[in-house]
Amino acid sequence: MLHRTRMACAFASVCLIILAMDAGVIKAANPTNTSSLTSENTELKKNPIERGMEVLYDMTNSFLGIVQKGHLYDQKWINLTLLVQGKFDSSQIVENWSEVADYGMGFSVCLVFGLLFAIFMPFVGCIFCCCRLAGKCGGKRKSRDPKHAKCKKMSYCTVLLIINIFSLAGIVCAFVTSDLIHQKLENENNEGPVGTIDSALSKIKTYVNDTVNDLQQQALDKFDSARNSIITSINSSAATAVDDVLKLVNASTYLNQAKDLSKKVNEARDELITLNTTLLDLKTNGDNLTEELRQLKEDINNTCVSSANGCNKLDLNNYDTDADFSKLSDFSTEITKVSDSLNISKFVRQAESKVNEVKQNSTDVIRNNIDEASTAVNKIRTEMVTGINDYKSSIRNTTEPLTSFQTQLNNNQEDIKQYGNYIWYAGIAISCVFLLILVCYCLGVLFGLCGERPGRGAACCNTGAGGNFLMAGVAFSFMFSWILMIICIVLFIPGGLVYTEVCRYFQTHDPNLLKPFEDQFTQGYDLSQKLYQKPNANISIVQILNNCKNNEAIYTAAYLENLISLDSILNLTSVNTQIDEITKSNVKFNNITIITPELKQQITDFGEAGIGNIDYDLYEAEIKKNLTRVDLTELAGKLTNYANEIRQANQAQAQEFDDFAQRLRNIDNTVVSTMKADVTKLSDNLIRLKAKSDVKNETTALVAGLEASQTKFNADGVNSVNEMIKKVVTAVKSQVSSTIGDVKNYVKNDAGKCAPLFESLYLLTDSVCVVMLNPLNGFWFSMGWCLFFFIPSIIFAVKLSTLYHREEEYTEKEFDEPNFTMYAGPNPDRIPLTSMDQPHERGYGAHNTGYRDDGYNGKSRNGYSTHAESPPAYDDNYNRGSKRPRNEANDSASGDGVPYYYYPPPNETPLPGYSPPPPPSLYSNRY
Repeated sequence: MLHRTRMACAFASVCLIILAMDAGVIKAANPTNTSSLTSENTELKKNPIERGMEVLYDMTNSFLGIVQKGHLYDQKWINLTLLVQGKFDSSQIVENWSEVADYGMGFSVCLVFGLLFAIFMPFVGCIFCCCRLAGKCGGKRKSRDPKHAKCKKMSYCTVLLIINIFSLAGIVCAFVTSDLIHQKLENENNEGPVGTIDSALSKIKTYVNDTVNDLQQQALDKFDSARNSIITSINSSAATAVDDVLKLVNASTYLNQAKDLSKKVNEARDELITLNTTLLDLKTNGDNLTEELRQLKEDINNTCVSSANGCNKLDLNNYDTDADFSKLSDFSTEITKVSDSLNISKFVRQAESKVNEVKQNSTDVIRNNIDEASTAVNKIRTEMVTGINDYKSSIRNTTEPLTSFQTQLNNNQEDIKQYGNYIWYAGIAISCVFLLILVCYCLGVLFGLCGERPGRGAACCNTGAGGNFLMAGVAFSFMFSWILMIICIVLFIPGGLVYTEVCRYFQTHDPNLLKPFEDQFTQGYDLSQKLYQKPNANISIVQILNNCKNNEAIYTAAYLENLISLDSILNLTSVNTQIDEITKSNVKFNNITIITPELKQQITDFGEAGIGNIDYDLYEAEIKKNLTRVDLTELAGKLTNYANEIRQANQAQAQEFDDFAQRLRNIDNTVVSTMKADVTKLSDNLIRLKAKSDVKNETTALVAGLEASQTKFNADGVNSVNEMIKKVVTAVKSQVSSTIGDVKNYVKNDAGKCAPLFESLYLLTDSVCVVMLNPLNGFWFSMGWCLFFFIPSIIFAVKLSTLYHREEEYTEKEFDEPNFTMYAGPNPDRIPLTSMDQPHERGYGAHNTGYRDDGYNGKSRNGYSTHAESPPAYDDNYNRGSKRPRNEANDSASGDGVPYYYYPPPNETPLPGYSPPPPPSLYSNRY
């Protein structure tokens, strides 16, 4: 008993946990925060419950794959081209009826089995009910267990538990999928089919608008930035040609050198002035330094003469200067000569103005052609803007139906939610029917495991009640199974067909799965003519999808060159024609003067200014010398040391030497420091001026170069300029072509990468095939799963119920026991061996029932009460006897004190006060 109680408690715990998980699953199907897999690649958002249901969806899709292994595009009896056009050739079905039958075999078999189930289940239930009422099919009640009853109970119970666990899984899935359908129709978190379609359409419109704006901005920006350069090149073509010719004859180079020479003249003049000023300062400061040192030396000498020691330790010859700047000449002459060359830049500008006049004259000759070429370039931009605007208008017209559908869908959202509630109620009701049957089976098993046997004095929660629950589950199964199967069929046919004929080709987002359909479709339908009005353009929808999957530009991916020709919009014919007109003009100009006599004189004067004649070595030699023979701070230190030595002997004289040391330090900090800075400045300027010392050769070469360039330009300039204009025009044409090519390449390869469009299109299919179809197919698959386990559940529930109604256990009995006839075989000997000679009253054979006409209670002649004989095996057709009150004298028929029991015949109504006798085990062993 304890073992059975533990098993029942364990089973109850498992059931409660599973049911709690079921409730948690339903609640978790509407999470407040769902983790979503997004993507910019536009993946569907799935909460954990949906991801958990993917196992069910895979099982459903695998089942449908088994049901329908064929493919529609392989069938000869259907013409997809005619079907898309709204036509259907029924004669093909008649001609290929066998192929049609083979193709629909899977669904037909499932439909037939479902209909047979729906028809025969109530029929079988009626027969089963009649049989039970007639005492057949387990309807006959027996009191004792058959042999091996315990083993049978455990086996049946185990099998029924396993079946119920499988059924519970289906019921949980039915609840979850029903709630998912409701959740999707409610469009919670915008994750339902309406929200998914709305999101996909919004992404498509956003992609289209972004692509058009990108084309308008990027393509036009690229062209505009290059167009300004192109127009500038066209406008300056003549000037550029003249410049190029001047470069060929090196005129530009020499003019630039003349400009540099002008800068050099200014720099040389500034450096000479600085050198001269610095040199004068050095001379002045040098004289002052010499005088101060001389005066200090004299004062020290006078002090030493008056001293007793005579300052033998002090060498007064070191108190003198070393560098002598007074012997260096100034730069006044060089400054004057260089100043005479300051107008070089002025005459260079005059030469450039002559060149500019040639440029302007050349430009004026071809001005009309330049303006026309610039206008042609601007016209390209105008055509680009017009083409983009036309494209925007066309796109707007194309997306208008999408916008209308999106608006209509959002307006019907409330109606969809209302219908979703009805569907949810129906789904919950259907799932609850399955749950009711499962609960009956579970309660039956629980009562059977935990309860005691039925019979007199048994509690209400006995095994008989468990058997009743099991039979209730069987009855509900028969009552509802046919309705549930019809509902399952109604959902299975459309849901399965939509998946097998449509959605399985979109499920993996692989466009190649659609290739067979396209091949068959295009055999009799010119897709290129229909889409682009261009026959035989070899348009492939599958290839377009693959191109977008690879994130190619929409123009290339969708073969838009058949619809919008970039060559016609970006036509260079007129531009090139107008640019070529520039070269047909014959440019003429007069001779020009590049180097005027004034410029030549200025350059020559600078070369002869004498900068190269300066004795730089002499200046450098003086600069390298020290300003004083010995560092003044060192001399000051010696004076201080000497003062310290004589301080004790002559305090006044020591103070004088301290003053001399301080005077030296002051001279070093003022005069010497100033001279050192001037020496550094003089050295730097001298180095820079020395770098310009070779000016004579430079000016001579410059004059010769300018004269040669002028001569060459005047001799061949006209022809050279005309030839150079042709080269410039060719370069401009190449620039225009390169710019237009860049715009075309951008449109073909970069503008409107269409991966978002690919993802949005498949998001539209997922809104039906994943968001709605998966829960719907999962729901009918869960129903079919539960219905599949109905049949074995009924069988084992009936068998287990029969065993649960038995009141007494099976026990082995000895042959000579009085109760042995209860366990005898099919033809028991019911005549007790101890009463063979006893007369039988009222024809009851060996069993004296104790019933007599005279009211005597059937005492046997051998002195034993008739109840001592083994009573017949108890069943529903035999009632146990009742103890009848009697006086004390007759309290025992045989005098042994054993009560007398009355056993009425099977068809006789018991006497008043009738009560069943105690079980045979309580009294049979007394005889």
